[in-house]
Amino acid sequence: MDILITGDAVFTGSELLRNGYVYIRDGRVEALGEGLPPEDATYASLVIGGPRRIIAPGIPWPVDPIGYLAKTPECTPEEIPCEARRALGPDEAKASLAAVLEAHTHGIAIPLLVVSSVSTVIRIAEMLGGDYGALIPRECGPAEPHPRIVAAREYDGGASVCIARDLCRSADPYERALEIARAHGLGDPVIREGEKAVVAVFDASRPPLLGTRIRSASEAGLIYGAGARAESLVVGEDILVEVGEHLMIVEKHVKEAVRIAGRLWGSEIEGDLSA
Repeated sequence: MDILITGDAVFTGSELLRNGYVYIRDGRVEALGEGLPPEDATYASLVIGGPRRIIAPGIPWPVDPIGYLAKTPECTPEEIPCEARRALGPDEAKASLAAVLEAHTHGIAIPLLVVSSVSTVIRIAEMLGGDYGALIPRECGPAEPHPRIVAAREYDGGASVCIARDLCRSADPYERALEIARAHGLGDPVIREGEKAVVAVFDASRPPLLGTRIRSASEAGLIYGAGARAESLVVGEDILVEVGEHLMIVEKHVKEAVRIAGRLWGSEIEGDLSA
C-alpha cells in the first residue's frame, strides 16, 4: 500500500518544509519534500492531508492507562498496586484502550504503557497494530523484551494520566519526546526517507490550531502541546487514526474500559476521560 500525505507544512523533526508532501510505500517513507510530489506518488492508494494541514512525526510518550481511568479532576491518580493491575488479567488490555485512544489522537504514535506484564502490551499491539512499549513497575517483576513491542523497561514513575494536559504543560513536547525516545532506546521521532513511517497530521483549519503561524522547526515542535487532535496517524503500514477518528477503538471499547475500572474500584468511574 502507498500513501501520499500533503500539507501546508511538513515538520521532519529537524527542519520545516513549506507546502510539502510525504510519500509512504510499504510502511516506509519513500520521498518527502516541498512543492509537487513525484508523479508516481500522485497515484497513491490513499491520499490524505491537504490545505491547512501540518504533517509531523508521531512521538513516544509514557502513559499509565489504569491511572488514566482512576485519575482525579486534579489529574492525580490513586496509588495502584501491582496486585490491582494483575487482578485485571486479560482485561488489563481492554481497560487500557481508552488511554491508547487519547494518546493516538494527540499524535502519540508510540504509547509506552505502564502495565503489569509485557503480555498486556502484546495483546494491545495484536488488537490494534502500531507500535507500543511496556513499562513494568518494579513490584510486578522483570520487563522482558519481546519482538512485538519496541521497548520493555522497568517503570520508575513519571507516566501521564492526563495525557492532553501533560502535553500542554510541557515547555516543548517535541524536545521532551526526543528525551523519552533516547531514554528508552528508540530512534529519534523524525520523518526521513528510507525509515519507517511514523507520521501524524494535524488540521490547522480549525481550533485550536486555527490561525497558528509556524515559521521555524522550533515553533513546529509546540503543535503537540496545543491540544489539537491528530486528523491522521500512520505507523508503518497501519493507519490508526483517520478523519480524526480511531479506526480500531470506538465508543464501545471506551465504555468497556470504564466498566472494568469501575469493577476494580468497586464503583463506576465517570467523567471526562480526556481531562
